[in-house]
Amino acid sequence: MRSIQRMMNLVEKGGRILPFGKLRHAGNWARLMRYWHQGGEENIKNMLTLGAMEYLGFDLPKPPPPRVYPDYGVFDPLSGQSYSDLAAYRSAVPVDPEKPVVGLLFYGGMHFSQSLVPAREFARQLKHTGFNLIPVFATAGYNLQAIQACFFSENKPMVDAVVYFQWFQMATFIDSTEPDTIRLLKKLNAPIFTACPMFGREIEKWEESDQGLSPIETLTTIILPELDGMIEPIPSAGLREKHLPAWKARSNRWHLSLTV
Repeated sequence: MRSIQRMMNLVEKGGRILPFGKLRHAGNWARLMRYWHQGGEENIKNMLTLGAMEYLGFDLPKPPPPRVYPDYGVFDPLSGQSYSDLAAYRSAVPVDPEKPVVGLLFYGGMHFSQSLVPAREFARQLKHTGFNLIPVFATAGYNLQAIQACFFSENKPMVDAVVYFQWFQMATFIDSTEPDTIRLLKKLNAPIFTACPMFGREIEKWEESDQGLSPIETLTTIILPELDGMIEPIPSAGLREKHLPAWKARSNRWHLSLTV
């Protein structure tokens, strides 16, 4: 993945230096993909702006380069505040030494906003019952680094349990091997619960289905996480249709949103 990203950066740079013909289109494609990969409202807005300018003839201000977010870090789903490292988070959010610490590991990058929905609700419920939290995001490919940097302090585990809101194994998109994951998780020595988020399934359809999770969902949210030793795969979030007022939705009077 890192090799692909380097190649895309070269293509984008080439499209800027020589903005002609196919090279220009290739450069536009690479930039559009960077907007999409980084995610967030600002990047998505600029992605659509660039596409509208280049291919629909809209006269719009040139969008700025993609805003690049950290590959991993601590982000409080309740306050919306991000922190440079675990020490900064702990300084702002003190720990109750009498209460257990639960780590939340959710997506960064393009899937951040969707993954944040169940993470926020879990954080709210856990805070309400008195647990300490360490909420961590990581883009695909940086899970192990995120765990080492944010769930350990001075090489000692700081969590009593972790809830995993991603799909696949932790090291699926990492230049690593399975033993690296198992070795790190043994060192962490805490149960990791997989939240089985249904990022593409309506809750009503799941409830109506005798099968429950689809084969792809079963593979990505149960089987592959279990290879890392994760436990208790219980679906915790899915899509739900919500009707919007006309001033928000215009011609489309509804949309699908992720609901816990």
